[in-house]
Amino acid sequence: MVDFPPVFERTVSTVSALSSAQSEIDRLGFHAYFRTFDETEYTTSYCELEDAHGNVRSRAAGKGNRHQSEVGSYFEALEHFYSAGYTVDRREQSGAALATARKVAAQPALAKNRMIQNLATEYPDAQMGVVEMHRYTTAEPLLYPIFPTDARYWDNPLPGDELEYEQYLNYQGTSGSAAGVNHDEALLHAVGEIVERDAQSLALIEWFCVDKPHVRLIEPASLTGALADVYQAVREAAEHGTGDVGGRAVRLVDITSDLGIPVVMAVLTRPGDQASLCGLGCSISPGYAAYRAMTELIQGCHALSADPEFHLGEQRALERLADWPVLGQMLRCDLDEVLSRAVVTEQPLRRPPIETGTLTLDSALTFLQTTLEHHGFEIYWRPVAAESEHISVVTVAVPGLEDFAKITHGYPVTPTGRGWDRWVEIFGLSDDDLAAVEADEAESGAVR
Repeated sequence: MVDFPPVFERTVSTVSALSSAQSEIDRLGFHAYFRTFDETEYTTSYCELEDAHGNVRSRAAGKGNRHQSEVGSYFEALEHFYSAGYTVDRREQSGAALATARKVAAQPALAKNRMIQNLATEYPDAQMGVVEMHRYTTAEPLLYPIFPTDARYWDNPLPGDELEYEQYLNYQGTSGSAAGVNHDEALLHAVGEIVERDAQSLALIEWFCVDKPHVRLIEPASLTGALADVYQAVREAAEHGTGDVGGRAVRLVDITSDLGIPVVMAVLTRPGDQASLCGLGCSISPGYAAYRAMTELIQGCHALSADPEFHLGEQRALERLADWPVLGQMLRCDLDEVLSRAVVTEQPLRRPPIETGTLTLDSALTFLQTTLEHHGFEIYWRPVAAESEHISVVTVAVPGLEDFAKITHGYPVTPTGRGWDRWVEIFGLSDDDLAAVEADEAESGAVR
């Protein structure tokens, strides 16, 4: 049996976690419909939540071994239910309010968020829906816009919200939302997801905007025990689950950023103009980061095999980026092409940044917080399922970290965090160029 996740990432057994998730589903009056992709050890599980009237309220997939993927699908479905639309369904509980865009953008913590700053420049006195987050270390409050983390908000905003959201919808997403059996567990995974997206964003900028990028490949021979088993499983899923990638290499790339928190990307390049399948993983444990990346790639292989409209959605995404060739290359993520011009280092799985043998959930969170603080970043968070006694769902923001990886959704975006300075440096943008970029963003944002 695989000894993942590490003890510091999950506080209860999979059986207990599943019981907590089921108790919350029962409390909501929902019914969970569950299935698995296949009977292999490392599979994909699917959970769909329906209310008493037969309406689908949420659906999600889980990855890992059979037990982990089942539990993951339940928690992911609950996370999706609570983090998308919670301010519409339960506004009083969410604490949603209105504030001017100028007031929101004037907060020092959001000074380096380009999207929010641009929004305030265009609509300074417009009222917008916000919720109050709190700094992890001091509980200092931060007014944060609702729409970037709630995909349903713009369709049914708070009464009095005057903002024109259409041109900013490309910057929506659920990165930074996570569910767990308690706040700390959910927080650890939400912060890890933000760090993961930051590393992916910076890697995409380097790989596709620099002539000779540096790529760190992880040697498959360095994977032992359970990790070697998972690597074999992902190769088999690629061979049998996708149909069009037989014989192609599954590559593991260390994309850990200057933060030093391990992040791994598993990549399977597909032929022609088709987008590569990618899996990502972040953890203080490099082995678990690799495990998560590989099992997420298995999930991608299963999605390609099971979804008859996968290719159609992919084609539409590429068409949306046809006017931005570099962005289209990032969506395709052709690692073979990148490696053909890159400075490549092959290395074993990196060592953990700290000793993990004695880590607890609390000390793991402290390590992430102090590491981010050392680099000038702060964690802000808020609960979004405060009424639940069985699980915790949180939304986290780390202002300044990069979320340009939203480009993989297939909508044109530019960097909004620390990747922007690197973007400007690479392309040598002048003030006039920057003004043109902002005008182009305002126009292209409406495509969604």
